Amino acid sequence: MTETHSAHEIKSPHVFMIAAECRGLAKVGGLGDVVCDLSKALYDLDVPVAVVLPCYDVIDQPAAYIEQYNVPFGGRYWIVDVFTCELDGVPVYLLRNDDFFGGEYGEVYIPSDRRGGGPFEDDAKRFAFFSVAALKWIDRRRMAGRPVDALHCHDWHTASLLVLLRHDAAYRPLSCQVRTLFTIHNLDYQGVRPFVAGDAPERLLSFADWFPRLYRDMCMADILYPPAAGHPPGTYNPLRAGIALADNVNTVSPTYASEITQPDDPARNFTGGRGLQTDLQYAREQGRLHAILNGLDYTLNDPERLDPPFAANMAGWAVARAAHRERFVRNLPALLGGLAERLGERFRNRERVAAKMSDYDAEAWLRRPLVVAVTRAVAQKVSILRERLDDITPVWEALLARELSLLILGSGELQDELEAINSRPNGLFVCAFDPGFAQEMYIAGDLFLMPSDFEPCGISQMIAMRYGCLPLVHDIGGLHDTVQDMRTGFVYSGQSRAGARRALLDTLDRALELYRTDRTRWQKMQLRAMEMRFAWRTAAKEYLKLYRLARP
Repeated sequence: MTETHSAHEIKSPHVFMIAAECRGLAKVGGLGDVVCDLSKALYDLDVPVAVVLPCYDVIDQPAAYIEQYNVPFGGRYWIVDVFTCELDGVPVYLLRNDDFFGGEYGEVYIPSDRRGGGPFEDDAKRFAFFSVAALKWIDRRRMAGRPVDALHCHDWHTASLLVLLRHDAAYRPLSCQVRTLFTIHNLDYQGVRPFVAGDAPERLLSFADWFPRLYRDMCMADILYPPAAGHPPGTYNPLRAGIALADNVNTVSPTYASEITQPDDPARNFTGGRGLQTDLQYAREQGRLHAILNGLDYTLNDPERLDPPFAANMAGWAVARAAHRERFVRNLPALLGGLAERLGERFRNRERVAAKMSDYDAEAWLRRPLVVAVTRAVAQKVSILRERLDDITPVWEALLARELSLLILGSGELQDELEAINSRPNGLFVCAFDPGFAQEMYIAGDLFLMPSDFEPCGISQMIAMRYGCLPLVHDIGGLHDTVQDMRTGFVYSGQSRAGARRALLDTLDRALELYRTDRTRWQKMQLRAMEMRFAWRTAAKEYLKLYRLARP
């Protein structure tokens, strides 16, 4: 493959972005933002780029039908319909099969644990199917004479595509033509499943069930990968496969790229390679591991388009921003009522929130600093809030003992534990997600709380800075690379878990003291934060280099 790649230099590579999410169609986390914004930035650089995405039921964008083809999976053929639409000029191809992306599987991700299944039991087969469907469709384009130069696979969902590309002889002509890039957005999700799982192949629980012929061929060739450290024998790890098989690998901030080559060390409150540090060290030694910091779409997040507008270069910006804050706090009950109407059952604690709003004291909320968080209620993002100080008081409770108001928007596996926040008059947990309401929080908030245990990059802190909402963050990963303590936000760290809990509260106290006693310095920090720029155009140029880079 290397010889074929190095034989020529691609001037304008035709790039296919293959992912589980894309904002504007199907978004759950930051992955969807990256796929959307990076594709647009490449398009603006005149790079021919297209996005390939599953066609989930939740997608409501109008799309035109193109064609139908058969996909081999699980020992039989499945019909896939292809639809197309555009996002900001970028063509998007939606691959539809109702058995994997419709009905009970119509959401982006399926929580197997809530259905009585094992880890990734549903999503692993869905995205294994998507991987072969995407690869088959791209190969059909190649055979029809359409240009295909680079395949950009995102996270574990698309890593099986790289296994097929490398080891399935049917795709050998394509593998000799394309370069591959695998981007790690979050090492915590690896999609691990067994190579073989019992005697019910129709349930599609394992690698052997999905790709029976390929599994037999790989067994005969003795090229099945041994398990990574910490995983039981006989397990298939898609993320690990992607790291091993892609021409090049990147993650989304320089600090995170360094962290993941080191082992986890809970004793010093450090999250590293999640069992894959040896693989990542090897990729780094080969020159295949790269880091490109995510950007932010500053046209989508633009305070100058608000009413009233504000920006760092506008006189009276602080007054305009304060008007947004007051309007948001005073109208909070009405805004939450509208949210309940829009989301219905997707606003999971709407009745509890409505009851709380019945005795809401807007004047008290206005007097206190407003701390906001837009997050997923998962261990990575909010675990420290539920932990206890001195085995007695949860961090969230100690936080609410301060003179502040706390508003958290999010949902996830820890949502039931965060519900306790609603027992306090100065705390509100909204178990939902809505982009419009989230933007109102960024605009109105004084502090943006982001106490992640690890953070590959993070986009929320960039949005918060754009609107003058100062981030309070853990000094790790992309947060280290984007937030400057006492200049554009507040940063804490700790050499142990107990140390991190105490540092979080101490840093919060430091921020609250500054807010109360030195508003001039606070506003200077807001100005610097609003002036920060993390440009997707810069990131896109770095990605373009990787699309052109042969495997070392």
